[in-house]
Amino acid sequence: MLNSLKLKIASTIFILVAIMLSIVIWQTLSLAFQQNKQNINTVKNTSLNLLEQTARTALFSEEYDTIQFRIEGIIDNPHIKHIFLSDSRNIIVASDQFQQLGGTAPIIQDPQKNNWEIKNISNITGNLGTLYVQYSFTDINQENRYILYKGLSIAVLGTFIIAIVSLLLAQLLTRRLDILSQAAENISKGKLHSRTKLKGKDEISKLGHTFDNMADYIEQEQATLAELNQSLEQRVAERTRDYENTNKELEAFCHAVSHDLRAPLRSINGYSTALVEDCEDSLDSTAKSHLARIKKNTEHMSLLIENLLKLSRINQQDIHLSRINISSECRKVLSQIQEQQSYRRIEIIIADNIEVSADHNLLPIMLENLLSNAYKYTQKVDGIARIEFGCEIQKGRRVYYVKDNGAGFDMRYADKLFATFQRLHSDTEFEGTGVGLSTVQRIVHRHGGEIWAESVINKGSCFYFTLGEEKRSAHINTTAA
Repeated sequence: MLNSLKLKIASTIFILVAIMLSIVIWQTLSLAFQQNKQNINTVKNTSLNLLEQTARTALFSEEYDTIQFRIEGIIDNPHIKHIFLSDSRNIIVASDQFQQLGGTAPIIQDPQKNNWEIKNISNITGNLGTLYVQYSFTDINQENRYILYKGLSIAVLGTFIIAIVSLLLAQLLTRRLDILSQAAENISKGKLHSRTKLKGKDEISKLGHTFDNMADYIEQEQATLAELNQSLEQRVAERTRDYENTNKELEAFCHAVSHDLRAPLRSINGYSTALVEDCEDSLDSTAKSHLARIKKNTEHMSLLIENLLKLSRINQQDIHLSRINISSECRKVLSQIQEQQSYRRIEIIIADNIEVSADHNLLPIMLENLLSNAYKYTQKVDGIARIEFGCEIQKGRRVYYVKDNGAGFDMRYADKLFATFQRLHSDTEFEGTGVGLSTVQRIVHRHGGEIWAESVINKGSCFYFTLGEEKRSAHINTTAA
């Protein structure tokens, strides 16, 4: 309320007009008081001059009838209260009967306070006597008080009227601004039909016209956007149906292909094994080598098919988040890997009690691929191989990592690292299908996270990943707010 434009305008008008009214009243009162003061001075000067001349003549000639007659004529003046005249011996020679003739003139105490004018009468011969005149200006003082009260009454009434007029003027000046403000507030709340409908050619009216034109444009754009959204939703629905159909066909195709491929592979593997066992004596070393290669390749192809099926299932599987101790999961995975290669000596460093929000089925698969890779690519390390898992804060988010001191890779080819079937090492260096890191990336993306790697050849690699926990937390907080 204190910041209201209406109140500010009313206050400004009130202060300015109040100052002007105060100046006018003050000037009027000053003139009235000045006029009354001049009237008092005129009365004093006229009476004193008249009496002084007559008193000088009477005192000089000692004929006091003239001055007595003059006193009796002047005493009827409402502004003159008492008059008496004393001679040089201080004997009263003329009086309005306030003092007895022939008596001694009294000593006037505080003459100015009691409105006494005491005038010494003299000529060239010396002092002749003293004239005493007491004035009464009660009516003039009453008039001054009346003027003062009237001025104050006018000031109070004027202040009240000014306050009302100021509020009315402020209301008149801000009424159209209130209309404009209300229309803007309605637009901000989504009521796009709201308009000011202000008429006129002044600045506020022009602003209202501009606002109405803007509102028309926004309403038109909103209608266009709604049509586009509806069209987009329809297209998204169509694409979603196409995607679902394609996924179903792809899933059916994968199952069919895997079933059709697995059966021949099992047959090839079985017949190769039987041929070696049944005809071992009749086969030379070259034939045995060829059969061993056939067996190895069929096993590799079977593993490849199995990994492709796992990758396909990851895309179809629903995500169910729960709190998981990822440190414990890493230890379980590494324990299983070490059971298969117990002959290797590896230094394992796992940060304790790190918990994440993740799917309890997909997280172990992701860790198995990352830690198996670290285990595999450290098998040719000179000295003690080292695998490390931990967590750190980067740019305000939790980043997990799996680090090793193994073979590493050339960072120029890092963009191919997570592509399906793409490998940065040959089968003769390290065995693999090229599906593991692609599987890891899809699991991370299903959680809303990111994955990237840093590496130096022959000095190891470090795979960093997030699980989208900060994004989910921010979404929950926004929804709650």
